[in-house]
Amino acid sequence: MKRDGFTLVEILTVIAIIGIVAGMAVISFSGMVRRYNVESQIKELYSDLVNTRVMAMSTKKTHFVDIKSGQYSAYVDTNTTNPNQDGDGILQDATDVRLAGYPKTFKFPLSWGGGSTTIEFSAKGLANTSNTFCVFSNINPAYDCIVVSWTRIILGKLKSQGSCSGNCETKQ
Repeated sequence: MKRDGFTLVEILTVIAIIGIVAGMAVISFSGMVRRYNVESQIKELYSDLVNTRVMAMSTKKTHFVDIKSGQYSAYVDTNTTNPNQDGDGILQDATDVRLAGYPKTFKFPLSWGGGSTTIEFSAKGLANTSNTFCVFSNINPAYDCIVVSWTRIILGKLKSQGSCSGNCETKQ
């Protein structure tokens, strides 16, 4: 009498092993998703800063990126209600033209290394300030900070959590 097949114990053992492996994969996957979301936020801000800088150079008009709690917007220094203030190099939220697609919101809190949170890009593409923007997290993303200097905008990784300014190791 020959019996082909699996016993109930063998089937239950295989199901238990598959369940354990699937549980470990879900935990690992959720960490990857959180890491991706932090990197995505930093890369989107980086892209918007670079695009605003390029637009300032190509249109030969001052542009601003105004970063506030939980959101940011980009503006062109074109005052539609008072032409005397047009091109004055001062951000007026109510009258300067906000670029399409803004404001954008942050999923994770953004910190900065002090100083102004409004970055002005001159008609030559030079920033008026130097600042570091960071997203602090314990999930170890590949990029979690941006260094803005007068002539460059660089992505980076925090060396340690807790301090933003001077703590961003830039990646070339």
